[in-house]
Amino acid sequence: DVAATNGVDAEEHIRIGYPVRSIRRFVDDHDVDLIVMGSHGRSGLSRVVLGSVAEKVLRQTHLPVLIVDVQREEGG
Repeated sequence: DVAATNGVDAEEHIRIGYPVRSIRRFVDDHDVDLIVMGSHGRSGLSRVVLGSVAEKVLRQTHLPVLIVDVQREEGG
């Protein structure tokens, strides 16, 4: 899907597989300027146990990554 907001084109893509690997592969294969991801804002032990896909993408890609706090956007 392609959407334009305030003159900025944005595309949404869905892939199946290991999230970080799938995102990195997509970025390598396409002309991507920015990665936008949602995060649940976990911290402490839950983050250590569950890991953070957003954080791993942030650290393992060469592109800017915008992380949106999903809980705040949902009013929680």
